[in-house]
Amino acid sequence: MGSSPPKKNIFMLDVEPKTETEEIDSGHMTSAIGSKQSGSLFRTVFTVGGMKIDKYTFQTAGLMIFTLIPVFILSVQNIINLAQLLDHRTDVVEIQAGVKKLDEIAVCISRLQEERSLLAFYILRNQSLDSLGYKKLKESFRLTDLAIADLSYWEVDESEDLFTSKLKFQIRLDDFRQIASSENKFGTDMLENKTSSKERLGKNLLDNIMQRYSHANSVLLNQLSRRTSSIPSKQLWRYVLSYENLVRSLENIGITTIQGLILYDTRNITDTGIQYYLRASAIAKEYIEQTQTFLPMMKKLVDKFSSSDEHTIYLNIRKDIRSLSENENIVFNVTSEDFYDSAIKYANQVQNAIEIVRSQMTVELQEELFILETEQAKAISALVFVLALAPLIVLLSRRAIVVISVFAERVNAKHTDLKKERQKSENLLNKMLPKIVATSLREGKETAKTFSEVTIAFIKIDGFQALTQVYDSLKVIEVMNFIYTMFDAEIEKHNVYKVETINDVYMLSAGVPEPNDNHLSDMAVACLTLSRKLAGSDIPRVQNSFSVMCGIHCGPIVSGVIGKMMPRYCLFGDTVNTASRMASTGEPGRIQITAETKSILDMQGEEFKFEKRGTVQVKGKGDIETFWLIEHRVQPRSYSKIYKTK
Repeated sequence: MGSSPPKKNIFMLDVEPKTETEEIDSGHMTSAIGSKQSGSLFRTVFTVGGMKIDKYTFQTAGLMIFTLIPVFILSVQNIINLAQLLDHRTDVVEIQAGVKKLDEIAVCISRLQEERSLLAFYILRNQSLDSLGYKKLKESFRLTDLAIADLSYWEVDESEDLFTSKLKFQIRLDDFRQIASSENKFGTDMLENKTSSKERLGKNLLDNIMQRYSHANSVLLNQLSRRTSSIPSKQLWRYVLSYENLVRSLENIGITTIQGLILYDTRNITDTGIQYYLRASAIAKEYIEQTQTFLPMMKKLVDKFSSSDEHTIYLNIRKDIRSLSENENIVFNVTSEDFYDSAIKYANQVQNAIEIVRSQMTVELQEELFILETEQAKAISALVFVLALAPLIVLLSRRAIVVISVFAERVNAKHTDLKKERQKSENLLNKMLPKIVATSLREGKETAKTFSEVTIAFIKIDGFQALTQVYDSLKVIEVMNFIYTMFDAEIEKHNVYKVETINDVYMLSAGVPEPNDNHLSDMAVACLTLSRKLAGSDIPRVQNSFSVMCGIHCGPIVSGVIGKMMPRYCLFGDTVNTASRMASTGEPGRIQITAETKSILDMQGEEFKFEKRGTVQVKGKGDIETFWLIEHRVQPRSYSKIYKTK
């Protein structure tokens, strides 16, 4: 650098020339400040573990890290994006595989449907083994065998003996074909002997064909449904459901085809056959209508084949069944050959609709794959570009993010734990106190309050003393818990509040902690209900009978939270004492109320039935006129707001 003047660098610290050195042995770090006049500015040098790092290098590295932060963010975004695209592409490929398996099952079902119709037509027409119909039937057998062989996955169903393996299914199917189309039983011998095929075959053969093929298709259709539900695609669900609906519609069209062949060939159809036809026809129509709902694009195609001549002939069977029931000698305008041809053409049109839906699914998946591959190429290009800029900085930054992420997760976990503990505390407080009172406590508000008129009820369990003399303490607790739990569940239906339980006494209030204009009638209805509940309850493993001794009184009280250790919401006043005396001076199974309480109930207009008891000597009150509350003559109201301790 010679004698040229030094250039000032903003990353260097200007310091005065010093020759002072300070060492800190305990920290294993030496900070040296020296002077060098080699043309550069003075630098602060740190020695860490024997390696010297000047402040310039430290600042430069920090600045580079700061500069490459956007690069790092872009790298992370591209990596995440690429991972999501790869996952999405994997999902699409799996969906393609699922649709392929779906299509394999659908083709197999379709071939079995076609084979069933051809076999029924072959038998009904009594064709020989040299006939064109038999050759078509053999070709149908071959196509069905190919469809079964093409099944890439055979779902084993242990509950179905026929479906324990693909080989067993094929063997059983071949055996049935051999029996159903054997020359010895159903071939030219019948024609030579001039014996009706229906007589020779027996009435059960077509039923066996229907049952065997329909059962096989039913199992395969269930497998199709399971495959359909396992395809996790939000874009294809309409197509997948429409695909299944059309396949099921085709199965029911095949069932109606056989019943039509029986009708037009034998000029007879059983009630069971009519039921088969009506049920299958309605189901096929419903599935096609659902397909139009899911895929409006199919409406034009459905309208086209619904208005075709083949569909008209196919639908005439309903009218001909009605005509046959009215006139057994009616001559049909349609032969069995005409009906079979129209039904096959109609089924082919439905099959064409299935192919359209299938091809549309393929197009949708291919388009989605193309978009994903394009996005993947962009993401990979961007990622390669970003990683080529600063691989070391990206690596360090990712490590820092991992540390920050772990720390954030721990903080979040601690925050979640704190919220849970706080919620537990609030739940516990709400169980000990009314919710409105607990809220006032948390907000630092005063909880003491005077109520001018509320209703207090004490319910004493008659039979408690006898219970304690017969059973041990654990059984007593179990029985009382059963009774009080039943009471708790019942008062949730009424606008009353459970204050507390003391031994065998259950204390209720209405109109407190929140005022309620109907507090007295609410309490009366609640007490009547509890009395009936206890009288009609069957307490497990206890022979004793129980009833309530209930007392109700209406008047002013003072309420508030008392104590800091296990605080309780308490009610004070003469009203509480009077209600307690009404319970203690009552009789088992009865509800005693004061004359003042009866007067208020009468004024409220609700129909309660009373019975005058007379004058009762009450400690501290003297003689008080009381009444028995017998019943409520109207249906109790349903309450939208329930007061309870939570």
